[in-house]
Amino acid sequence: DGQQELMIGINTFGSCSTLETVQLPSKIKSVDYGTFNVTNNLKYTVYENGIYLGNLNNPYLVLIGVVDKTVTSFKVNKNTRVIAGRSLESCSSITTVYIPSTLVMVNFEAFMYCSRITNVYYQGTQEQWKKIGFATNNSYLTRATITYNYSY
Repeated sequence: DGQQELMIGINTFGSCSTLETVQLPSKIKSVDYGTFNVTNNLKYTVYENGIYLGNLNNPYLVLIGVVDKTVTSFKVNKNTRVIAGRSLESCSSITTVYIPSTLVMVNFEAFMYCSRITNVYYQGTQEQWKKIGFATNNSYLTRATITYNYSY
């Protein structure tokens, strides 16, 4: 389709306190930490406990945060491509994570301080899992017991 994959770096919109909307490209590849800090007016989509940004076709492209950091289980929306850096940081009670096969990237420290993760339920195959990009400091997720081909 000719659309380039987009990577958004650290703190790109971090001080844009009046930013209200963002339309991300469908082929978004990476969103680093701090990208949307201090964007208090930003309109986003909430699915279960996750806070997402996307576009009109898919409002769940990028997981950027959580509503409640005290939950014990977390389901990433089935249409998510990217988990932004530090988006689940300090969700220290999470033991179980559900990951869709649409995921292409888990950014820097997305699961920092999530040391209780023991189970990951992944929608895709082991071969698909190996193709996901895992930035540094996500070992709590990658060292957990992974169940493949899991429907949720």
